[in-house]
Amino acid sequence: MSGRIAVLMTCHNRSDTTLACLAKLLPLLGDMDRVYLVDDGSRDGTTEAVIGLNDSRIHVIEGNGSLYWAKGMNLAWRESVKSCEKYDYFLWINDDVELKTDSIANLQKDHELTGCKDGVIVGTCATDDTEQFSSYGATDLDDRRYFPNSQGPVRAEGWFNGNVVLVPNAAYEKIGMISGDYSHAKADYDYAERLKRAGIPFFASSHFVGVCHNDFRLKMSGLGLWQRMRMFFKPGYWNLADLFRFRRRYWGLPRAVLSVCHLVFQVVFRSRGLMGIVSRVEHEERVEGGRDSEPCRTCRELMRMRVERVER
Repeated sequence: MSGRIAVLMTCHNRSDTTLACLAKLLPLLGDMDRVYLVDDGSRDGTTEAVIGLNDSRIHVIEGNGSLYWAKGMNLAWRESVKSCEKYDYFLWINDDVELKTDSIANLQKDHELTGCKDGVIVGTCATDDTEQFSSYGATDLDDRRYFPNSQGPVRAEGWFNGNVVLVPNAAYEKIGMISGDYSHAKADYDYAERLKRAGIPFFASSHFVGVCHNDFRLKMSGLGLWQRMRMFFKPGYWNLADLFRFRRRYWGLPRAVLSVCHLVFQVVFRSRGLMGIVSRVEHEERVEGGRDSEPCRTCRELMRMRVERVER
């Protein structure tokens, strides 16, 4: 591996998941790499378990229980910078990602292949070990994820999920760190927008970097109206504050208001029927042409919900 890495992570109350991720991550890091892990008020002994690993490369930062993903990642990044240590890369990792043994090496190799010193590499995650479908990664402007292309990283046109993202120091020096204005969702899309507006490219990785299950659509299929409405006020999912902040920042006030109203309409009046068939989407997807293939009519309707990032 080339270049020193600061790994940025945040976790909350899933000690087993966090430890499993670290077990796969730590062997892939060099002696000079560091892990900045924010434990956002876990009550299941996560901090004690991580400290018990006795690995001096891990720095645990305690949160107050209300940071969630975006503010937690922002805090981890700030702590890495505060350390005054020089890093070549900042690597975002969600603790529910099961990393492959060559994942970090491939991300760095992809960065070199792009020839862009500030180019960001977005790791593509698979739904399972068969690697037939992607669960998270970079998307095009229709919010369709790019499928790994073994010939090299592909420049993405849309946005990306923040599950595994390699940010070179050159990009950080130009646009800074992930925004702490959001609670959970939209902070990764916000970073993608900032990259594009600064003229900094980001690329879909040439290989799967690991497995990260995305069962959100299946979970949502059984929720009633009141449960769906509550999602508007919880961090993540359809949080209206995060959605409105993102849309107003980049689309302007009128379109932000319309998009929020559209989401509320979908959830209240239409999503029961859509969610009932959402678990059947995957059979319509095929690996083709470097990204998930064109979906059927039903799946295209579901894609419109994906644009609102219901996965997160």
